Amino acid sequence: MNQNKSKILNVEFKQIYADYLAYLAHVPHPTGKHYLLLCYYLLLQERIEEALIMFSRISKTALDDGEAAIQRDYLSAYLDIYTGGPNFKLAREISEKYLEYPIISWRNLFVNLSNQLAEYDG
Repeated sequence: MNQNKSKILNVEFKQIYADYLAYLAHVPHPTGKHYLLLCYYLLLQERIEEALIMFSRISKTALDDGEAAIQRDYLSAYLDIYTGGPNFKLAREISEKYLEYPIISWRNLFVNLSNQLAEYDG
């Protein structure tokens, strides 16, 4: 692992991340939600390979209860940008599903992904 990438300069985020890792150390059986949040924290640090590993621990049906499904879908689409080339099929399918989503902040995330894919397509 690159030492520079593992250094967190944002003091507040560093503390939140450390607290979360300490919390996870005491969780006997981490759930999909635990891995989802850890994946997000790793992505914030640009630790893509590790984020992919954590994301792979979330089963495809985990989080389908609606509570965290959109978060899982977004990370799945986002990570497909790193792994799904040159077609990015998963990112395209998921983004399309949320382009009319009623919550604007979530819809905008998927619109941004779609725009990135359109830019890639030329």
